[in-house]
Formats: sequence, structure tokens, C-alpha cells
Amino acid sequence: MRGHLRARERRFAAFLALSLFFSVAAQGAANKQGSASPSPNQEQSAAAISVNVELVVLHATVRDRKGGFVSGLQKQEFRVYEGDELQTI
Repeated sequence: MRGHLRARERRFAAFLALSLFFSVAAQGAANKQGSASPSPNQEQSAAAISVNVELVVLHATVRDRKGGFVSGLQKQEFRVYEGDELQTI
């Protein structure tokens, strides 16, 4: 049972890491596109706002091997990484 829980933790950690990676990559791509100088024929987009945050809401869905939802998990059962750095939950 303990090995199954560890495997689930590893899969979930990988899922969260990939989710964070893709959200950061998408944001970086959007910022890169937004920083290009518009040609005279293009409309200018709305102004961009950049802020630092101390709190990020991360929604997660956990499923068992049969595809059923797993509920009742506590924060002690999760690890969240940004890059290789463990984040505080």
C-alpha cells in the first residue's frame, strides 16, 4: 500500500510540475508576443500589467487507476515544485 501511495505522489508531482511548466511557458510566450513592436498597420493591444504575487491558487484533480476521482486528500499528501524548487503549500 505504501508503494502505491509513493507512486501516486510521484505521478501527481510530475503532473503538477508539467502544469506549472506549461502555464509559465504559455505566459512567457504571451509576454514575448506582447513585447514585439506593432507594425503601423496593426492595432495596438491593451496595456500589460506585471505584478509579483505571494499566493497562487492551484486547482488539482486526482484520479485513481480506474479513472475515479480521489477525494479527501490533505496538503501533506502533495508536493508542488516550480522548476526543481519545492514550494510551500
